[in-house]
Amino acid sequence: MNFIKKNYLVFVAFVAFVCYQVINFYYFSTTSVIFGDERRFIAEAIKLSETGEFWKSTFRAWEMPMTAIIYSLFYGIFETKESLIIFVRVFQSSLLILQAYILYCISLKLFKDQIAAYLTYTIVLFYPFFIFYQGLLLSENIFITLLIVSFYYIYTWYEDNFKINSHFILANFFLIMTIYSKGTLSILPPLLLTSFYFINRYNWRNTLKVFFLSTLLYLSFMSPWWIRNYILFDQFIPFTTSSGMNLYLGNNKYNLSGGADWSKDVNIREVSRMFSIEDELLQNNAFKEKALNFISNNPDRFVELAWLKLKRFYNIIPNADVYKQGYYKWVSLISYGSIIILFILSLIIHLKYFKKLSAIYILFIYYTLIHVIVIASLRYRLPLEAFMILLGTPVLSKFITMVKTK
Repeated sequence: MNFIKKNYLVFVAFVAFVCYQVINFYYFSTTSVIFGDERRFIAEAIKLSETGEFWKSTFRAWEMPMTAIIYSLFYGIFETKESLIIFVRVFQSSLLILQAYILYCISLKLFKDQIAAYLTYTIVLFYPFFIFYQGLLLSENIFITLLIVSFYYIYTWYEDNFKINSHFILANFFLIMTIYSKGTLSILPPLLLTSFYFINRYNWRNTLKVFFLSTLLYLSFMSPWWIRNYILFDQFIPFTTSSGMNLYLGNNKYNLSGGADWSKDVNIREVSRMFSIEDELLQNNAFKEKALNFISNNPDRFVELAWLKLKRFYNIIPNADVYKQGYYKWVSLISYGSIIILFILSLIIHLKYFKKLSAIYILFIYYTLIHVIVIASLRYRLPLEAFMILLGTPVLSKFITMVKTK
């Protein structure tokens, strides 16, 4: 049985890897990119490789540095943009296979259901959105991989009866490393682990211990970024200097749909003026001040926009006009539409696992709140879809078993 299991996993991974390369080098170009953000990450990687310093144009802390650091290592091999694109795509293909395998392992830990684990593994490998994004030079794949690895260690810590051991440290470490890739989880790591422990044990004394140790690890692992920023700016910069810009994009009087499009969801003249501010801290503060003034003066509209962003975030079809019809619409309806139905059913069926699954639920709540407050898009939802598949496949497994027994 183990021989069959191992060979199935290897064979399916091989088929998936070949499919990814067909997409990467026949559907995508090896000399150009699709998203404007890809050009930014490429430029950061080249700059870092050539100078040893992290820059985004003339800014020093515009975003978190991990993606540029990893990409710069690939650029350093042949020092051409084309080689960087090729190496990163192959690397990210491997990351997607790793994500599928770790989710397979987490599924076995949570549900003890071999069929569900196989389904999780296979669906993740061939999920259209994952295949699409593994070929793009963006931070999503690195972020998702780190996030999934962190949950593997969270549930290993759970199996260890919440002992303060290496698995506890690794759970903290990988959760915090996600912040170095994308700042989205910000202060979540100690809050998640503390809440997860409390929900399962209801022990205040030990909960405070978990919180204290998680916070200590958080401070330790984040301190290199904080120290680096303090040296550069002579003040405390916890995450990035683009947070105000994103908050403004999602919260201004010209945003009518809850969208995240700089060409139509803002006042172009006002934005141009703020973008012309050369000092990145002053620019960030200008955007943040505008956004906070709007929120404080228009609380009802803020709530309306949050609702619109929530609907956009979990929309079954793409929000962008170019992708919301034809082929792209139907791919999304069939793939994500099926997954979210299974996920919703799982919330009911897995009620008996609530305590065990609460770490994942906390992630969903926090991650969703961040995006409905700031900006929301299907791209930002991608990490949650991996966990939707993880939770939804046992429902599909139960259905398959029920059909077989009839």
